[in-house]
Amino acid sequence: MELAPEDLVKLHWFDPLLRSEIVYEMVSLEEKCECQMFQSRHRKFLCIKTALYSPYLHAQLEPCFLKGIYFKLFSVIRRNTEKLKEEVLFLNNINFDNDFSRDNTFKRMKSILSNYEPLIWICPEIFEKIAHKVNLLLRTCENQNCFVRSHFRYDCAFEMLNVLVKNTTIYPELCCSYDIYDHLAEVIGSYNWKMHCLGFQNKHFISKEDKVDIDLIYFDLNYYFGESPCEALFPPKYKVNFIRDCDFSHLRERLKSFHFNEELLFDDVKEFTQLASEIIIEYFEDLNFSKISNFICFRYPFYTDNDGFLNLDNFSLCPDEVLLQIFSFLSEKDLLSLRYVSKRMKRLSEEKLKDLPKTIILSDNSKIIELDYKAKLYKNVQKIRVKKLGLLTSKIPWNSINLIMSEAISKIKKLKLSTNINESEKILDAKDFPLLEKLSVDYTILSKQVFSFIANLSRLKALNLKNLFILEGCHIVLPSNVNSLKIRQCHIPSSSLHINQSKLEKFVFDSNLFDSQIFWERVNNEFRSLKTLTFTSSDRIISQTSFLENMENLTTIKLFVFDIILPENINVKPSVKHLEFCSVKLSDAKFSKIIYSFKNLEKLSLILNSKNHLFPLTIEKLRMMDQIKAIHVKEIFSKFQKSSIATEFFEAAKNCSELSISVYSQNLEKDVFLNIVKKFIDIEKKKTLICKLVISAVFDFHLKTCNLPENVIVNEFPWVEQEMKYFDIANMMEVVE
Repeated sequence: MELAPEDLVKLHWFDPLLRSEIVYEMVSLEEKCECQMFQSRHRKFLCIKTALYSPYLHAQLEPCFLKGIYFKLFSVIRRNTEKLKEEVLFLNNINFDNDFSRDNTFKRMKSILSNYEPLIWICPEIFEKIAHKVNLLLRTCENQNCFVRSHFRYDCAFEMLNVLVKNTTIYPELCCSYDIYDHLAEVIGSYNWKMHCLGFQNKHFISKEDKVDIDLIYFDLNYYFGESPCEALFPPKYKVNFIRDCDFSHLRERLKSFHFNEELLFDDVKEFTQLASEIIIEYFEDLNFSKISNFICFRYPFYTDNDGFLNLDNFSLCPDEVLLQIFSFLSEKDLLSLRYVSKRMKRLSEEKLKDLPKTIILSDNSKIIELDYKAKLYKNVQKIRVKKLGLLTSKIPWNSINLIMSEAISKIKKLKLSTNINESEKILDAKDFPLLEKLSVDYTILSKQVFSFIANLSRLKALNLKNLFILEGCHIVLPSNVNSLKIRQCHIPSSSLHINQSKLEKFVFDSNLFDSQIFWERVNNEFRSLKTLTFTSSDRIISQTSFLENMENLTTIKLFVFDIILPENINVKPSVKHLEFCSVKLSDAKFSKIIYSFKNLEKLSLILNSKNHLFPLTIEKLRMMDQIKAIHVKEIFSKFQKSSIATEFFEAAKNCSELSISVYSQNLEKDVFLNIVKKFIDIEKKKTLICKLVISAVFDFHLKTCNLPENVIVNEFPWVEQEMKYFDIANMMEVVE
């Protein structure tokens, strides 16, 4: 057994560690020979040394020098030489002609994978691994200068599949790999035995002669091809689908019915195999359903009337126009259920479903067939929502979603992303969303791809950002048509936002992650076209020079802050109609100054705690304001509080006809509740208006024991509820104590 010196050169690439081991042995042998003067005994020593360091000389090695390492060396070189031959064969088969266009590459990939087609249905996971390796190698071959020898065992894989399809010979080298091909052998063995036991094939795919060869060489794989049921049915790592050969044609036709299946195979093999898996599940479900249906049809009796004729459903006599009118009052769930009644009901319900406004939700449980069905069924998809899926990207990546729902995506006006977008996937393209008007991004690290996507949405009008993180130095450029911007719990520096201030009409800010004073100053000085402003912060806001100056169009203000520093003089803003205010450090002087600057105020909402119970200046200002129609007070009651300041506000505002009180305490006692109702009735008698009182609280008594008038409405709710979202209840309770 001899090796040529050029074989040793391959150790640089095949097994560097083994080559180092050989060099170490040779150095040790050289030192031993020099010390003991054994050169004459080792005739070939200089030749060996020359072969190691000068491989171009045709010297040969003898096994006696390297002992066991020689045989290990021979085995490694032989095995990797076979891999190299297989790789060369593969490269010859794909025909390097320097044409690596997308279509040409896909044709090569398709022709190679056609040999593996049965694996799509027998074991999609194995097919996915093979297709991924073929795809990877083809894409690597696109640049021959950077071609990396991956030793892809194409011909061995081809032969392994031929065992399944054509019953050809198995090469012993096939099972040398440590992952995919030995698992492939497991799948074939399991499928072989089960289908033989079920009587769907008369012989094993693997002949006895081939089985003997494998048993001799790879005894640890015997049970996959043996005849013992316990051994043959040993569960492999991957799930095996036991589908008859005659059913493959049905599955192939179902796969071809999806127009995007070939693009999935080339762009995302994982999604292609997922589609195949869903088709297989659908196939088994239909198979079981048909058996049940046949049983039901056989056992189900026919009901007849007294004359012996079949009793027809009255709905079947109605014309289509009447049924469509009836269907217009049904929900989406009911319309979907009607599809299973009859062919006519299916046709009419689907016709109504096409016009139904639809929001499609993508989650970790979404299926490709399901998305394709919804895209075809609903022709009025207005919104797509991608739910948060842990810390990684969604199960179905966006490039696959674009293929499946391209028509629906081109028509949607609302999109909500609640999952991270992988920077490596170039999938968010504004051209795919030509009609998008509202975008919501939640729980996402803003990448450059998302920045570019937002900036190129030409029709975008509303942008909602929530729970986002942006690095310093990055910038968000909003399209010129954006008129609504919401920022909630985001780490976004004010300098990172580039906004067309002349068109921004609605701005919502709610973040405690960093100093909000800079944002407040920008709003106060730059956003002059605002009509609605909502600003929430746990910090103190300073407005010593101006307070919302030059905002002539502002109609609604919602301000929730820890404290606010106001200038001495505040200009009157007649455009403001609605004010909602909350401050932990609220004082009568500040609040009276704020509300009196809005003389045309029509609705006032205020959040209070029991410490802020005296408002003489505010009450005096309310008496001077004639436009207020509604007052809503959210109040935290103390243990000893017996009335609400809201009734005093209601009495001071002479034209106010609606009073709402939300009481936040452990429970509202009956005597306090009756005092509030009694005072409201007394005030109503003094007014010439029809008034209404709404009380929301947790009651410690039964409301039926109280004889309440019709204009007193009572709502029960848990004392910690969503209405408290605008302020920190812990801070409020701390002030109460």
